[in-house]
Amino acid sequence: MKNKIVILFFFSFLSGIAFILICQNRDPDFFSYITMESCNNIVRMQWEYQRLFIRCLIKRLAPILILPILKVAGLRNLGMWLYFFWFFFSMGGVMEILILQYGLSGLGLFLTGVCPQYLFYIPAYFLLFFNDSRTVKKKYQYLLLCGVVIIGSFFESYVNPVLLKGYINLFLNYFYYI
Repeated sequence: MKNKIVILFFFSFLSGIAFILICQNRDPDFFSYITMESCNNIVRMQWEYQRLFIRCLIKRLAPILILPILKVAGLRNLGMWLYFFWFFFSMGGVMEILILQYGLSGLGLFLTGVCPQYLFYIPAYFLLFFNDSRTVKKKYQYLLLCGVVIIGSFFESYVNPVLLKGYINLFLNYFYYI
């Protein structure tokens, strides 16, 4: 099972990159909305952290709350594989867009944008998807995973905007063409 997820990761991630490259070749203005000005708007923006936290919480807890329903319906494995495909496909696509637009600074922007919260999300999702025990311990583990996702949502909504502002101020404005 672990080998399959590694294969799925590379296939999905590379598919996301290929999709962006194909779209870019067909439409030269594909990245016109990602400009230095849009990055600077992130710095100037007044973040509504509480609303962002609620939005992140709903979006990130959804897989954890839907998985038991899929399990009852006999669609747990299909749901799991589709979720992971989309998860990695999106990561590859976003990374490729930022690298094509900003070079190595775009890679730094990508890592700054996903690292804090994904340090919590990825282990939680993997433990949830690959644990089939049906004991009472499973219920406590489920609550623990929800707690880890809540902490990740906190990082995504309160810590990540500060890191993005700092990265854009310090690096992207100075090292735009690296």
